[in-house]
Amino acid sequence: MPSTRAKRPGLPGVVLSVLGAGLPVSIIGALVIGFDLAPGAVVYAAMGLLLGAAALWLSWRWWATADEGVREAHKTSWYWGGSVGLVVVSVIAMPLFAISADLAPAAAGLTRSEAGFMLAGIVLTTVLLLVGYVVCWAGWWLTRGR
Repeated sequence: MPSTRAKRPGLPGVVLSVLGAGLPVSIIGALVIGFDLAPGAVVYAAMGLLLGAAALWLSWRWWATADEGVREAHKTSWYWGGSVGLVVVSVIAMPLFAISADLAPAAAGLTRSEAGFMLAGIVLTTVLLLVGYVVCWAGWWLTRGR
């Protein structure tokens, strides 16, 4: 019976992980500078990064002990659940384009500014999810030598 113990990542996997961790830091830096955020925003961003890193570390430890059935169930749930979630996000985001372009009637209950911020959050989150997917996908193939 093959071992279900997690393999240590090779150099390409480590490099992609470091690049993947650097991306949020650089985005946070760009946002702080671009939006002229208050100094406290950097502290909150650093706390978010530390909490996220801790969550990833704990998840990695749990994943290393999970059996193949549990892993497959989680991978399937994340893939299909995340895909359906992206469809729902698209349904929510599309009307926001009209509001942020000032094409929707005032009865929508959102100003252009509010709709723009909501849309920016949706787009940023979706882009980061897709970037994370691509980085992990590339790391998976690079670590397997294909």
